Amino acid sequence: MNKTFKTFVVLSLITVFLGFFLRWIIEEVLHQPVFRFYSFLPVLFYFSGLGLIFGLRKYAAVSSSKQVNFFLLLKFLKMLVWGMMALIYVIIIKIPIKPFVITFAIYYLLLLIFETFAFYNAEKHHVHK
Repeated sequence: MNKTFKTFVVLSLITVFLGFFLRWIIEEVLHQPVFRFYSFLPVLFYFSGLGLIFGLRKYAAVSSSKQVNFFLLLKFLKMLVWGMMALIYVIIIKIPIKPFVITFAIYYLLLLIFETFAFYNAEKHHVHK
């Protein structure tokens, strides 16, 4: 099994697990109803992770400085897009803030960890070639 497929499987499993686990936390621990459009969060974070996986794979053969620039560009775009997405959820859709912020923060932090791990592995693979 190649490295990209393993990373894809790990991302898929993390997303599915988090989707159900965070829904359980919102309903059972926080005693809040699940906010509208909750299901879009895991899907959006999943596609963001897929973009990272395939972007790093595309830039695997280029120099380390180009990989770092690409990674930093992805980080900036991610912050911009997810910040706008959070504002849309809170201001336009008018969902309860507490469960949304907790859920969004957990997804965001775990995606950040996943991205850093994926970039580290891509860089390590690039150095060993």
